[in-house]
Amino acid sequence: MPIPKDQFDQGKPSETLEHQILVFLGKNRELAYTAMEIYEAVLHPPVVERGADYNSVRMTLEALIGKWAVFGRVVKTSSGEETYFAAK
Repeated sequence: MPIPKDQFDQGKPSETLEHQILVFLGKNRELAYTAMEIYEAVLHPPVVERGADYNSVRMTLEALIGKWAVFGRVVKTSSGEETYFAAK
């Protein structure tokens, strides 16, 4: 059901998954996180976008690396190699 533009203008801006990830990493600049850790921090709760899941987070992180908005590094850990992400 459509709504009037003035009602729409009173709403709060929709936040994208990309925005949520950048805000999270920006607030935690001294740490790097795996994609799963970011997924758990950003999407549980709240779910930012309907249907957003781990693969959405992973693809968004890859896109952010391509935009030079975040760093991604493969790091050796006690459980093997893992990719970590951090704010620029």
